[in-house]
Amino acid sequence: LSESLDIPQSVLKKLGEDSLRNSKIVTAALKASEVNEWQTIIFAPSKESAINIALFIRLRDGDARAVVGDTPSADRSKYIKDFKNKNLKILVNYGVLTTGFDAPSIEAVIIARPTTSVVLYSQMLGRGLRGTKMGGTKDCTIIDVNDNIANMPDSSNAYMFFNTFFQKMEI
Repeated sequence: LSESLDIPQSVLKKLGEDSLRNSKIVTAALKASEVNEWQTIIFAPSKESAINIALFIRLRDGDARAVVGDTPSADRSKYIKDFKNKNLKILVNYGVLTTGFDAPSIEAVIIARPTTSVVLYSQMLGRGLRGTKMGGTKDCTIIDVNDNIANMPDSSNAYMFFNTFFQKMEI
């Protein structure tokens, strides 16, 4: 890990194959979306795990779809539109919706994709942290899987990385 920019794909894939871990993610997603009625986005550790998590949620009568890099564009557009229009409760993704995706109604973010990148971590958090001034929700629940990298700031302190960076910049 110290020599790479992020966690190797082989490690992410292995995490995505962990059935107990996936079961806990599915349970958290169902609680967020079905019990609390929150629009929920999940960041999965691999393409296969995103698809499997969405399938497991649906098998437990939840409302989920997966969006990954090779999701056909018509399906991807439909799932995203349905999610933005609140006709889909859970959107599970891998490697697609971290940047350039805006769904202000997100009320829960499940980060099941560990990373060593503060930028990527902040982008995942940012999908739900729009705030009312930016047309988002007043509150957003962040569910961070416990196996996230230990040296990452927790969700309430991730912004400090950027504050420190910008305070040091001189123009």
